[in-house]
Amino acid sequence: MTMFKRILRIVLYTLLILVAAVIGALVVLTKTERGRDNLAGLISTVASTDDRKVTVSGIDGIWSGALTVDHVVLEDRQGAWLVARKVAVDWSPLELLSKSFSAGRIAADRIELARLPVAGTQPSQGGATTLPVSLDIKQIDLPEIALGQALAGSGIAELAAKGAFKADAAPLALETNLNIHFAPADNKLDLDLKASEPAGGIIANLLNLPDTPPVDIVVTGTGPVANWSGIGTFVVDGQIVTQLTGRHQLTDKGNYVEAKG
Repeated sequence: MTMFKRILRIVLYTLLILVAAVIGALVVLTKTERGRDNLAGLISTVASTDDRKVTVSGIDGIWSGALTVDHVVLEDRQGAWLVARKVAVDWSPLELLSKSFSAGRIAADRIELARLPVAGTQPSQGGATTLPVSLDIKQIDLPEIALGQALAGSGIAELAAKGAFKADAAPLALETNLNIHFAPADNKLDLDLKASEPAGGIIANLLNLPDTPPVDIVVTGTGPVANWSGIGTFVVDGQIVTQLTGRHQLTDKGNYVEAKG
């Protein structure tokens, strides 16, 4: 019994030393400027792959619940395609212990989206679609989003976005304030999208519409993914110019898509 107590005491002391070392490392990496720079470099390295480079810089306020990041840059084989500047996250770090990320607000002073990323060369990994943690973002505030010419169609387009986002990790289920509900595990897709832009907007530029009139788009649909139907309406300057009905079915021969309009 004495030998057992001695072994238990050694194990306990060893665990305490390990915990102290971890806490000490976190303090060094988060409480000093040099440590935070090292942490940013570590995050950048872990998040990057042969096809994707992630650069995170200027991390501060990690344990205060008011996290800030000076900028985040995403690159592919053709270079940078997205830059987020002055990112602020109001969150609860301790909730990560329950495998969930909860934020009252995520904001960025400016998002610069030059183009869409190119496809990677690495083969995709099979298996179920999941997230490492569940997400609950009550407010997303992006007051300044700049789209490059590849997306805007002409020059650089500026827009803003606000919303909310929620996602369960496994099985994957997404929900936004755009009334999109996508649950692959339940074989269900509910869609209710409404987009509206004034004259001179992005859609009119992309489609080269004369005089770039105001545009409205409404897309609705519901049903299981294997047998889904929906309808989309395209309105230009208050007049319906296109209405398209579509249907998707999963058959023994593969996917079948039907569209009329």
